[in-house]
Amino acid sequence: MITPFTDEYEIDEESTRNLVDFIIAGCAHGIIALGTTGEFFSLSADEKKNIIDIVIDQVRNRVPILFGCAESGTKQAIDLAQYAEKKGADAILLPPPYYFPFFEDDIKEHFIQVAKSINIPVMAYDGGGGREIPINMLLELNEKAPNIKYSKITTRKPEKVKQILSRTDRIGLFCGDEPMTLFELRDGACGMTLGAGNVQPKEVSQIYEYWTKGDYEKAREIFYLRLMPQVGIFNIEMNKYIQCFKETLVWMKIIKSPKVRPPLTPLSETRREEARAVMQYLNIV
Repeated sequence: MITPFTDEYEIDEESTRNLVDFIIAGCAHGIIALGTTGEFFSLSADEKKNIIDIVIDQVRNRVPILFGCAESGTKQAIDLAQYAEKKGADAILLPPPYYFPFFEDDIKEHFIQVAKSINIPVMAYDGGGGREIPINMLLELNEKAPNIKYSKITTRKPEKVKQILSRTDRIGLFCGDEPMTLFELRDGACGMTLGAGNVQPKEVSQIYEYWTKGDYEKAREIFYLRLMPQVGIFNIEMNKYIQCFKETLVWMKIIKSPKVRPPLTPLSETRREEARAVMQYLNIV
């Protein structure tokens, strides 16, 4: 999920609730909030907890909910993870600590301490903040903290899914990068966590459902003809896709404002016009 803001850059509760309902109506099997797409990096600790409260209240147990606990400090990540668990989260999404070039032992300690501080599952974010989790490390984390039982794979290494699953069946793998979706599903990924679901939850869900039923041609049709045009125009500039999601959701009348918090900046008029043109072509707006 994105995090909707008002024109004054405050959390927009009404728009957040509308977005939750839209995603669930699109047959999404679950929701992740406070991830990269949710601009976690611009939210205070209190604001993150506010998002947790709003999303859990609006979901009303209709689908599982995960919350990102991306923090450079282990204590801060533990505090947020424990709050999410207390409020009813089904799992957390945990990337490696960012900013400082931590050693592998530091990263492992961060994951293990956070995981052991809660009882709900942990989805290790492989590629979060640009930090890849080596396969041996992921297996060791699962051994030392068995509730680290999922991993979101965003590294452009589609062979990694098959390599992990050849060594363990204890970790469920989720594709976190739209262009890699079919590659990773083919190799055994059990799901996807895609930002594209903010505006096309139905298509994302259909791709998974058709694929798991064995209707590969229908899954490919939706993926290449419906989803990839959005992915292509939104990701021309990698640091602008959040703005594209928000602009589109405003056009769809699901959220009120396309505001992103600095250091993110608004789309140029050219980018906005081309994004809208593709959304119109897909009959999304």
